[in-house]
Amino acid sequence: MTLTELLTSEDNILASLPEEARKSIHNNGGGVYNHQLYFDSMRSPAGQEPCGALEEALVRDFGSVRQWKEQMSQAATGVFGSGWAWLVSDQDGTLMVLTTANQDVPDLKLYTSIFPIDVWEHAYYLQYQNRRPDYVEGWHKLIHWKKAGRRYEQVLCRLERAAGEAEKLQNDSRTTEANDR
Repeated sequence: MTLTELLTSEDNILASLPEEARKSIHNNGGGVYNHQLYFDSMRSPAGQEPCGALEEALVRDFGSVRQWKEQMSQAATGVFGSGWAWLVSDQDGTLMVLTTANQDVPDLKLYTSIFPIDVWEHAYYLQYQNRRPDYVEGWHKLIHWKKAGRRYEQVLCRLERAAGEAEKLQNDSRTTEANDR
């Protein structure tokens, strides 16, 4: 079982564990999930910008890439204490910005993580001290937009598959009705 499967299991495996184990898996598992995605979402700066379906969705859902950046920055700098700001997609492909405290993970049954920004002090203190807004501004230059775009395209592929399955069920239902006449 993968970490993501453990954190999202339909039969709620975590609920069947003792409280102490649940808490430890939630905190440490969330930390591993968050940090893996965080580091995988960055690259050395090279002027890369969002493109394709992800750029179109950012414009559709936030008004512009600049407005998304402002909302993401406000969310990240506004996290009280330690936590994360996230660009996520809901099940319909709508992008949104969420925040989580500590090592919490967005509800992975409802959202697909496109990328997070770590706003724990350990992520920025050595370089930025207590200047979280400066760190957030610098972080925007490190986003690996190609990987983010691929994550969003996976969301769109799931939507297309689901639409195809729904259409097939509808066609099968019509065929059954026609045969019953």
